[in-house]
Amino acid sequence: MRVPACFGVFCLCFAFPGSIVAKEKLVISAIENAPNACVARLVLDKAYDELGIATEYHYASGKQALAISARGEVDGELARIGAVAERFPTLVKVDAPIFMLQTAFFTVVEGGEKALSEEDLASSKLGQLEGIVRFDQITKEHSNVWHGRSYVELFERLQAGQLDVVIGDLIAGQMTLSRMGLANIEVVGGAIHREPLYHYLHEKNAELATDIEAVLGRMNDSGELIEIIEKSIADIISGAVTCELG
Repeated sequence: MRVPACFGVFCLCFAFPGSIVAKEKLVISAIENAPNACVARLVLDKAYDELGIATEYHYASGKQALAISARGEVDGELARIGAVAERFPTLVKVDAPIFMLQTAFFTVVEGGEKALSEEDLASSKLGQLEGIVRFDQITKEHSNVWHGRSYVELFERLQAGQLDVVIGDLIAGQMTLSRMGLANIEVVGGAIHREPLYHYLHEKNAELATDIEAVLGRMNDSGELIEIIEKSIADIISGAVTCELG
């Protein structure tokens, strides 16, 4: 359940097996306007519910979300790639993946399938979400890159011819295109890279990492994790679940 985000978190402490102390509620930063955040949130909500901990979300741009979680203004970060741990030492990675980032290229396809070569990309106007570390790594050698704050914004520019290619998450992109009804924008060549996403806690909550990692690991082993992910994606695409962001 989504509730208004806040920065001041009132915490009650209680005994919990396997950890020194647990919080009653955590405020977690998340990337705004990113449909896969809805899926990751449902996974994390279920895991924290097993620990008796409520979750709230503060939505911001990718760059800002990382900044406020690293400063400890919130309790953690919803889902990021493993490289974030090296760049932001105040964030503690929960070492159990909760989702998979599948990087893909999207472009307008007219009259048949289109392929993208390295030469095509070098001369293309590229679009990506702001503050996504993995996408930054891909586009760092390109001079013509536009950073958007939502997939809707990126695909609108792509449709209008203001961008040639959008780099994004395969699942998030497909969910957004389905909701926008843009049948002429397609993935080119499938996912070019797959990388697990991890939940992060600010170091002030490091004692919770072992407990939440154990729950997520059990969910993965039992198959519950993939069931939640697949059902969430299908429900969001069909409109059975409203993906509220920001």
